[in-house]
Amino acid sequence: MFLDPLYIIMILPALLLAIYAQIRVKAAFGRYSRMATTTGLTGAMAARKILNAFGLHDVAVEVSGGWLSDHYDPGKRVLRLSSPVHKFGNVLC
Repeated sequence: MFLDPLYIIMILPALLLAIYAQIRVKAAFGRYSRMATTTGLTGAMAARKILNAFGLHDVAVEVSGGWLSDHYDPGKRVLRLSSPVHKFGNVLC
């Protein structure tokens, strides 16, 4: 199979940028996850407070597996937080 060198030249910068961004996000999460919040809230409690403040009482907050896997499921109206964020007070707030 023939691989066009122009394809590699065009894709390589995007791939390197994506890898760099991933490294920076993981480093920032690792650095700030060691800091305790001033309020002592867990990620689930902080999320619930924010949702309630905006009147989103029907959005559930659940724990999900994985690391840095926080996401919102609009079909089920569920905010899923990764275990380290959901259960502990050392979260980004």
